[in-house]
Amino acid sequence: MPEALKYTDQAVSADSDLTEAVFQAAKFRMADGRPGDALPLLRTAIDAAPAYVVKASADGDFQRHQDELDGFLEAMRQEQLKALAPKVRGWLSEAEGWATTVAEVAACTGELVRWRSLLEGNWGLLDLLKYADEGAKQDHLAIVRAHDAGLKRLEGERIAAKEAARKELERKRNTWRIETRAVKVEKPVDEAYQVQEQYEENEPYDVEEQYQDLVVIRPAGLFRREELGHVTRTRTVTRNRKVTKTRTVTRYREVVRQVEVETLARVNLLDEVASVLPEEHFKFVRIPAGKFRMGSPEGENGRSSAEKLHTVTLTKPFELMTTPVTQALWEFVMGGNPSHFKGPVRPVEEVSWDDAQGFISKLNEMFGVTCFRLPTDAEWEYACRAGTTSATYGNLDEVAWYENNSGKETHRVGQKQPNAWGLYDMLGNVWEWCQDWYGGYPGGDVVDPVGPSSGSSRVYRGGSWRGDARGVRAALRNYGAPGYRGSTLGFRLARSLS
Repeated sequence: MPEALKYTDQAVSADSDLTEAVFQAAKFRMADGRPGDALPLLRTAIDAAPAYVVKASADGDFQRHQDELDGFLEAMRQEQLKALAPKVRGWLSEAEGWATTVAEVAACTGELVRWRSLLEGNWGLLDLLKYADEGAKQDHLAIVRAHDAGLKRLEGERIAAKEAARKELERKRNTWRIETRAVKVEKPVDEAYQVQEQYEENEPYDVEEQYQDLVVIRPAGLFRREELGHVTRTRTVTRNRKVTKTRTVTRYREVVRQVEVETLARVNLLDEVASVLPEEHFKFVRIPAGKFRMGSPEGENGRSSAEKLHTVTLTKPFELMTTPVTQALWEFVMGGNPSHFKGPVRPVEEVSWDDAQGFISKLNEMFGVTCFRLPTDAEWEYACRAGTTSATYGNLDEVAWYENNSGKETHRVGQKQPNAWGLYDMLGNVWEWCQDWYGGYPGGDVVDPVGPSSGSSRVYRGGSWRGDARGVRAALRNYGAPGYRGSTLGFRLARSLS
């Protein structure tokens, strides 16, 4: 035994990394009955290779001193637990905090369970040694990586949510509807006020005056005449005099006040009002169903062969705007103004049939309806005539802006006299697009005509500021390509009735 112990000690002295030699040195000392010398060497071996915990527990020489070995190993376990627990407790606290917001950390159940189990204090020495060597680092690294991955995901989600919110805000800000709102506007009004004024008036008053009255002083006798004489008397008389008096009178003056009026408002989904439009730009009248003679009689000045007289029956009432679409209304819906002759209450022009359809589509969308449209060719002439059969519905100078009175430009809508149905500027000012493709009239009487099913040009009606009297007639038809624009071309809205 001494020889074996000698050579073992020499091997340990030569190379402390010879763990087996260290263990054998401890084993020999245990066999020699010196556990106090053996156990420190066993500690060295275990520190180098934790598996020596098991080897020592199973070795007969160590088992001879079981109590000393158990006490030593327990002390070593407590030492390891004491060294490892604070670190693990800190990691677990941090991880549990992260787990409340980071799903990736919450999903690391294996690591979290191991840390909670270790802190319960029931791990054996071998498990503690192995875990302290590599397992603890690996678990902590796994948690940190999960946390980093979670933060990266959350940041991506935050950025995506922020971008989605920005896009949603942009969508709401740029999605418009039209609704009627009461708004306050400055408007001249007649205001009553009272003033004190002086005036002259004839005022009666009574005065006493003396006068000479002829009276009988001595009556006549038998032999004498009646004797007369004057006596002074007093009487009350009424006279008039000019007097100045004061009275309160009510007068009126024009003042500018904020008044509440109903207007059309362009409102987005954030309830922000972008613009308002006075309702006079958006008035409609109801056109009744009925029958009329469409076209013109032979001999009408300016008549063309395209104006063949025929009877048209319209079975459905509809509504028509009282004026052409104004530039203010166009800007209200579309946000721009293509017109050559600028002015908010002038008719919009330089718009094609296609442009008018784009306006109508957007208007229907903003109102959430499908009823706005262009009138048909037949509806337009029926509404223009308003029961008349002549070339115009009144004296042309009184009802239309045309070559003789326009000054070569458009004019404010609604300034000329309306027809019998309250429609202004049906003749002159600007031509008005109709829904129909252009084509010849049918051979006989028709009901609710809508024109040809296809074509290359669309109908427009009514003449313009540029036309002469022959070109400003109820029956006159003109046509152009759907994309054609001009400073004489506008349109008027119709509205279908359900």
